[in-house]
Amino acid sequence: MSSNKVTTPSPASSSSSAKKAKYSWEMIPQEPPKIDDLPPQYKDRTIVVREVRKDWSSVGKVMNMDKREKHVDKSDGGIEKIRKTFYAIVRPEEKEEEFDSPDFDMCTPEGYIDKVVEPLSKNEKDEAIRKIKAAKDGIKVEGTKFHFVWRKIAGYERLVLDDETSDKIGGKVVCIFDACFRYHGTSGAAPFCHAHRSKWEYVVSDFEDKGSRMPTILHIMTPFTYENPEKKDERASTALNSLGCSGGGGKNPWPSYVKEFSDAKLPPPTVTEIPGRRRYFLTEKEVNKVYAARQFVTLLRKLVPATSNFRYLNKYVALPNGAEKEVLEEMKIWGMKLGISKYLAREFRAFLPYPFGKEREGKETVSSMVVAKERGVLYVVSNPHINYFGKSITGLNLHLDTNMLDTVTQYSLMEGHLAWELIPLSSCHVDDLEANEAHLHLANSFADLLRLHQQFVSDPPYTSPEGSTPYDAYPICLNKFTNAKFFDETSFTKINQFMLKCYGVEIYIGPKY
Repeated sequence: MSSNKVTTPSPASSSSSAKKAKYSWEMIPQEPPKIDDLPPQYKDRTIVVREVRKDWSSVGKVMNMDKREKHVDKSDGGIEKIRKTFYAIVRPEEKEEEFDSPDFDMCTPEGYIDKVVEPLSKNEKDEAIRKIKAAKDGIKVEGTKFHFVWRKIAGYERLVLDDETSDKIGGKVVCIFDACFRYHGTSGAAPFCHAHRSKWEYVVSDFEDKGSRMPTILHIMTPFTYENPEKKDERASTALNSLGCSGGGGKNPWPSYVKEFSDAKLPPPTVTEIPGRRRYFLTEKEVNKVYAARQFVTLLRKLVPATSNFRYLNKYVALPNGAEKEVLEEMKIWGMKLGISKYLAREFRAFLPYPFGKEREGKETVSSMVVAKERGVLYVVSNPHINYFGKSITGLNLHLDTNMLDTVTQYSLMEGHLAWELIPLSSCHVDDLEANEAHLHLANSFADLLRLHQQFVSDPPYTSPEGSTPYDAYPICLNKFTNAKFFDETSFTKINQFMLKCYGVEIYIGPKY
């Protein structure tokens, strides 16, 4: 089969469990943690669902729908000519004001505002259509090859663009939603363009390469629209198909996977939807949560001893900030539990080894810990609200308020934010910097999900409310993504070394007990 095809099961044949896919996967039984040795607050601690979440606590935005909408709304010159002609049917154009100054150029002079064209009212639009219906040869769209005509297409009477007005059957149906006038993707049965056909809905599903020797899986989610309920599954499959075969903004791993086969002169793989894993959503926020939960739990499955291994193609893994319920649901499918297996009091932590390079000594600064082209620095941005783990190879210009794409900067602009401080953690070789940072991202997510106390406080510490200390806070994970390619069989040991040294807890990932 071709790599340009997504094979999708019919809804009727879908199973309810991910374990009914071709490949079986089970965790190797582990000794349950000795929770009797834990402090009362950590006994039976698992993922804590925080009912109230601030705006800064959110999963990474995988789909940029704002950008997509702007792309959809971009009109070419032809559409503007169509709109202008339609308006002129009921609103004769007024002569533009002329300027007699010889120095006047294309720049708008100070104090002069371009005229704003108000959309047609319903009565005006109805009158324009009445005049088009009455015109024997249609109405010419100036500057184009088209005429406006009103004719029946697929059993429906529609506004049509036609370059042969004597042809009584063809033409392009015009979307007359508000001031749209696009004609791509329309039909007699669906007279609105892709942007106005209906509200966006969202679909997420799991896929596999059934022909591979090692189980190979990936997650895909995408927005889609449909004309009627009967078309919903078909349109969703088409949207998933297009992502499974094409780029998807550089974050879809399938094209790179296909290239491995073409480079090796092998037949291309086929991406096949796993039965029972498709879900629909009305909002981008909800689909992002489920997508992040699936990615996160899949990454955890890579970290624990299991009966079989698998290859996970998604590299950019969204962290499940605010998606605690969705993570619990996904872990239940796989029989997994996230908890605490050990506790160590603060006074015993200092002598533990640090797993991610050379630990900061005294009051070293970020810039002093950097050695050009040799060693970079790992740090945490923290306050009672947040922890954000990052890296730098220069130690300079970190999280400037002029960088609107920076996650920490975006937090600093939100209502209710608190001042933050940047605390160096360690330095390491530049070749290890990205991998170590990725491990810190996962540690940060564990601390958020398990609602652990803040541990990163500078000297002097924050000014806390009377009767409390900086360590009383439960910060959320501000990091949005991590990179799955940096995790291997040693990762969980390293993360637990960090968690025990910095948080005083050891993480349990394994079968439910």
